[in-house]
Amino acid sequence: MSPSRRLELVKPASPLRRDIALAEAQKMNGEAEKLLSIDPQQARKLARSALQFSAHHGVLETQPQSRFIEGTAISLATDFGLAAEVLQTAAIEADALGQTELANRCRNGIATMYERTGEYGKACEMLHSCLSLSLAVADIKGQCRALTNLGNLHARMEDFERAVALLEEAAEVARRVDDSLLAITVLANLAEALVGSGRYKEGLAIGLACQRDALAGGYRLQWGFIGAIVVAALIGEGDLNEASRVLLGVRQTAEDLGERDLLCDALLKQAEIAQREGSLVDLDYALSRALALAESLGIRQFELRAHQLSARARASQGDYRAAFEHQSRELAITNELKEQIIGRKVQVLAVELSVAQHQRRADEEKQRSEELVELNQKLTETLAKAEHYASHDSLTALLNRRKFLALTEEALAKAAAAGDILGLAFVDLDGFKQINDDLGHDVGDSLLVEVARRLKHAVRGCDLVARAGGDEFMVLLRELKTSTEIGNAVERIGSVFDSAFVLGGASIMAGGSVGHAIYPFDGETVTALRIAADRAMYAQKRTRRLALRPPAA
Repeated sequence: MSPSRRLELVKPASPLRRDIALAEAQKMNGEAEKLLSIDPQQARKLARSALQFSAHHGVLETQPQSRFIEGTAISLATDFGLAAEVLQTAAIEADALGQTELANRCRNGIATMYERTGEYGKACEMLHSCLSLSLAVADIKGQCRALTNLGNLHARMEDFERAVALLEEAAEVARRVDDSLLAITVLANLAEALVGSGRYKEGLAIGLACQRDALAGGYRLQWGFIGAIVVAALIGEGDLNEASRVLLGVRQTAEDLGERDLLCDALLKQAEIAQREGSLVDLDYALSRALALAESLGIRQFELRAHQLSARARASQGDYRAAFEHQSRELAITNELKEQIIGRKVQVLAVELSVAQHQRRADEEKQRSEELVELNQKLTETLAKAEHYASHDSLTALLNRRKFLALTEEALAKAAAAGDILGLAFVDLDGFKQINDDLGHDVGDSLLVEVARRLKHAVRGCDLVARAGGDEFMVLLRELKTSTEIGNAVERIGSVFDSAFVLGGASIMAGGSVGHAIYPFDGETVTALRIAADRAMYAQKRTRRLALRPPAA
């Protein structure tokens, strides 16, 4: 093969069209995430390939998801330090791209890494931060994960009551999420906490249901871990035959997937069953493998269980020296774990106390804020009412004289600038004193209210109607171009007295005199227009009186 041909073969493929490359990178991430529950090593390889692909084709927005999958796969291989580094990088990238939910998911994972390395204070602080953020952005899955991880944190400290409460809350949230794997994970952790607290029947029922769901969903890794929980519940219930049957599948899964911590747990459970059944050969085989595996993994809880079972086994066989050695190791690890638990509880208590104080301050601030908002609203309403009372007539709710004249001044300035004309009409009821004297002031007030209502309906929305005082009303006719328009408007105003007023069951005919002035023809100031309109109104009133006066004898 020629050198040029070799170069051609290793030359990178040219970048794909962006939308095609983006879809392909997302597809690779989706397949890699599915592999996490089946084959974590392959999931990591595919995630690395997705990273290279996205870098080459310029679809960097898919990289945080790839790194998250890679970090999760590394954590399943128990390299917690490296997993935390990868997840931290993924969280930073996700934040920069505005992928808030993914960033929150990464930090949930980092908190789990802190917990695995004994940094319970950091884990607790980060989980509470994740929970707060999830609630703030309505990230239900993030809320579910944070509650679950907090529950597991308390379970590791053997605070099972608190763990169960948190996990039950997480399970309630999980019901609102369309994510079968997340729901299975939450319920499996709840089952484990119930078994840890000695509530075997409840834990067994939930564990069996989770196992069925995991099998149906093809989540083999989850099926194995849930199987270990089911075995623990069955041992607690004393059903050793069924526990042995389920355990075979758990061991096979652990060996097939290379899950050494699951295998160690399964071997310890096998040893416990063998010890209860008195099967010494199975006991020695399981214990020797479990102890070696526990020590290589460095998981102290597994080492403790291995030494506990070994001490009992050697004592039952009469090998008291070996029993004493295992018992000594058991005691040393027990004291170490007790110190760890105490230290971790102190860390978590300090964080949760701080969170509680912060929450209390936040609640107090919220309450003060709500009180201020309510007070401000009442003040605004009070000021609005005061402004209304200051500018409106209390009986008719029309503008009062002072406000009307101020608005008329503004309207004159606008009309002068726009070249419009304005109409100012004065309305005065005829014989109002007689109505008050004959029918009473209540009827007189009702008449004024009804006249005000009719006047409002007789004019346009841009016009202003006010009660000038007593039985007098004023109307400002705005946005007009011709005097004819004003004449038509004045006729409509006069027509409010054409029909009877029905007041208190009685029908009353009340008349009214209307006079008007036109800006700028009858005056260019408010005072001049008022005088002209007032004269015109009284002129009409005198004309009405003359018309009603009986002829001379």
